Amino acid sequence: MGEMENRNAIPTFKSMMTDHQQIIEAEERLLTAVQSDDQMKLKELFHDELVVLGRDRPGAMYATGLGTTGSDNMKIRKVKILDRQINLTGNTAMVLVVEKVMGKYKGHPFEGRYLYMRVWKRTGTDWKVAAASGSMPVIEF
Repeated sequence: MGEMENRNAIPTFKSMMTDHQQIIEAEERLLTAVQSDDQMKLKELFHDELVVLGRDRPGAMYATGLGTTGSDNMKIRKVKILDRQINLTGNTAMVLVVEKVMGKYKGHPFEGRYLYMRVWKRTGTDWKVAAASGSMPVIEF
């Protein structure tokens, strides 16, 4: 009976999206949460065993936060995607993205282009960030 119920269930919008589309949508939700410093949304998007590699905390594990949010030191005001590549393999997606980031760090305004890598892992029907890293500002040649 359970199998029959599943076959007759009305598909949700999310279930009709491709994995690629779901990752783009998850990335957009992540950027919105970062810009609004929405810790609850960020926690929903982060895997329980999230690993963040960064200049100041290499190999650190976090339950929440990417090292830039939830901090009085850094406030992200605006993020603009300049380039994004998504590579999907099974239940894992690797996203390489160049972003123009504007905000304040310790009260001082900053603006720059940064390269980020995020690894998303499918957990049930949701995608969660399992690993992330960011680079120093990207310099154009």
